[in-house]
Amino acid sequence: MTVPIVKKAGFQRGGVAPTMVKWSAAESHHQSELIEDLMTRMGVFTISKLQGACEQKFGRRPSASRVNKLIKAIQARWATEDAENRPSIKAQSIRRVYDHIRRARGHEGRPGQGTPGQPGYVAPVSPSAPKWSAIARFEELLADFQGTREPLRVSLEVQMTEALMNVIASMTPEQVHAALEEEKERDRLVEIGKRALTAGSGVVVTQANTNGHTNGNGRGSA
Repeated sequence: MTVPIVKKAGFQRGGVAPTMVKWSAAESHHQSELIEDLMTRMGVFTISKLQGACEQKFGRRPSASRVNKLIKAIQARWATEDAENRPSIKAQSIRRVYDHIRRARGHEGRPGQGTPGQPGYVAPVSPSAPKWSAIARFEELLADFQGTREPLRVSLEVQMTEALMNVIASMTPEQVHAALEEEKERDRLVEIGKRALTAGSGVVVTQANTNGHTNGNGRGSA
């Protein structure tokens, strides 16, 4: 008569060959909870450490393949939960950033109401100034969450043009005319200098007269 083997241990110490184990649903649940807790707290773990933890807590040591199977099941469930919760987690994060922006903008404050120590008393609230640097940082974070942040492109040419237009708009007609005449005179002197250098006559020194004109020889007219 053959006696059936009761398979209770995943690995018997003392040189006995490993046997297959049938784990109950309750045992599997407890093992999974313990392994998940250790994975969360430890971060970096090994199969052998998880095996040892199960053996220490439950009195039996699961096989490496079983622990690996439980790990994969836990990681798959985590991935599913993350995918399902990501929209709500993102929405909650955005709402918190909005709240931080609101607080950073400050408030005007309000006077107190009633008498201290008496029913209905409302303490006064001191005004607070806006924290602009914090607001800017929170708005950048909000743009990152919403996916609307773009690289800031500053055109120096556009800035200079706008600045020049603002200056011109503030000038009187006489000032504009004088500036144009000065620019024309500068261009004329530059052209004279270029011709003189081309002819090899050396450096030409010109002196403007009181009317803003020069003679052909580079000297101001009397």
